[in-house]
Amino acid sequence: MYGRSRVLSQAETARKLGVTPRTLRRWVQSGYFPHPFRLGRTPYYSEQTVKDWIDDQINTAH
Repeated sequence: MYGRSRVLSQAETARKLGVTPRTLRRWVQSGYFPHPFRLGRTPYYSEQTVKDWIDDQINTAH
């Protein structure tokens, strides 16, 4: 069986990153943050994708 990552809403993702949903949308539009997947019109993020992005930011800061 495949491992499943928790799914985060746009608001949950923004809260985890310490930014507003508007800032998160700007980051996505500029290519700074990965694009969400959509179910219908609603954007969602994989929790693993968010964790990996945070790790990448930490590693590139050093």
